[in-house]
Amino acid sequence: MRSEKIVAVTHSGFFHADEVMASAILIQLYDEVTIIRSRSQEDFDKADIVFDVGGGEFDHHSDYKEYRDSGVPYAACGLIWRVYGPKLIQKIKPSFTKEQVEEVFYSVDKSIIESIDAIDNGYFIEKAEVHMPTLNQIVKSFNPNWNSDEDPDEQFHKAVEFTTPILLNAIQGSVASIEAEKIVKEAYEQREIENILVLDKFCPWKRHLQTYDEEGSIIYVIFKDLVNGYRVQAVSEPDSQVTIKEFPREWAGKSPETINDLVEIDDAIFVHPGGFIAGTKSLSSAIKMAELALIY
Repeated sequence: MRSEKIVAVTHSGFFHADEVMASAILIQLYDEVTIIRSRSQEDFDKADIVFDVGGGEFDHHSDYKEYRDSGVPYAACGLIWRVYGPKLIQKIKPSFTKEQVEEVFYSVDKSIIESIDAIDNGYFIEKAEVHMPTLNQIVKSFNPNWNSDEDPDEQFHKAVEFTTPILLNAIQGSVASIEAEKIVKEAYEQREIENILVLDKFCPWKRHLQTYDEEGSIIYVIFKDLVNGYRVQAVSEPDSQVTIKEFPREWAGKSPETINDLVEIDDAIFVHPGGFIAGTKSLSSAIKMAELALIY
C-alpha cells in the first residue's frame, strides 16, 4: 500500500469504544493518521474521514440505521470496519485471497466489532450474577472522572492504545486459524492410523478437521504441547462439546504412575478427570495411549 497520511475527525467530549476502536482501525491502516476530536463543521470540511459525528457515511446517529444480517445495527465502529477492515487485513496478509480476507473480516466483526456496535446502539446485554465487564465498559473507564484534571484527548488516545492490540490479536488469531488448514490437511491425508490424527505441531485443528473428515473417522488428535510433551485430545461431535469417545474412566484423574501401569508406558503426565484430553512426554506413548483407548 502506498504511503498515505489522513486526517480523521470524530466527536469531542465523552468517548466510547465505538469511535475508539474505529480510530485504532484507521491508525493501523494508514501510515500517518491525525485524529481530531471536534464538533466543528470547519474541522469536518477539512477531514479525509469523519466518523461518529457529522451525519455522514460513518455516523449512525440518525433515524435511519443500517443492520447486519444478524439484526445488530451498525455503529461508527462497524461502519468503519466494513469499509476499511478488508483493506487492513489485506495490508497485514497481502498473500491472502479475497475469500480468506472475507473470512477474517467476518470473524473479527463477530468476535469484537458487532458487540461494540450493539452496546453503542443500546442493545440489552444479558446480565450474570458475576459482573463481566464488556470492552465498552473498560474503554468508558478511560474517560476522566468528574473531579479529575486529566486531559480528555490524552485519555482518548490511551484508550486507542489499549484497544489496538485487541484488534490486532483478533485479526492475527483468525489468520492463524486459516493458515493451520494446510497442516491439518496434510496430516489427515498422510495419517498411518485410520482413527488417529498426528500433527507435527499444535495449531487450531477442529474446524479444518470437520472439513476434511466428513465421515467423522478421527477419534483422537495428537499434537506437540507448547510447553511439555504431547497431548492426546478426544474429538467432539460436530457442533457439540460431547466427545465421540472419551478416555477410559479408569484412567481419568489418576496419578501418572497408575496411568503408566494401565497403559503400559513410562512417561504419562495426566489424563484429565473429564476424560477428554491426556498428556505424555513422548509421541510414541501418546500414540499407544490413543490406540489403546480406541479399543478399550
